[in-house]
Amino acid sequence: MRKNTLLLNTLRANAIFSFLSGIDAILFNQFFMGRFGISAPYVFPVLGVGLLIFCVTVFYEARRKPIKHSAVKAIIGQDVAWVVGSALIILTNVFSLSTTGLWLTAAVAVLVAIFAYLQYRGIKQLS
Repeated sequence: MRKNTLLLNTLRANAIFSFLSGIDAILFNQFFMGRFGISAPYVFPVLGVGLLIFCVTVFYEARRKPIKHSAVKAIIGQDVAWVVGSALIILTNVFSLSTTGLWLTAAVAVLVAIFAYLQYRGIKQLS
């Protein structure tokens, strides 16, 4: 199977972004609580742990030889679920996020959507 630079680089970028976001959510919990207007102290640590687990999965799949199509499709599905969930949170503001929190949620969703799109393009190149 030939090497797919677009897919590999996007998976790596997704893993790095997820790692950094997960670490930040855990270490800077109080900062993010203030920015998002969230008073529950467990939200960002739980989110951070989830992102770190996702990061390990994505990094593992990026290193797999050959790349497993079904695993990458599952990663794309999770990214799409993140984007859809973010859109629902923004549209309903069910958690009463601050304006800054809504904008940050939107910014991350855009980046995750880009990851999903590039991973989709990369997997199509392998087909």
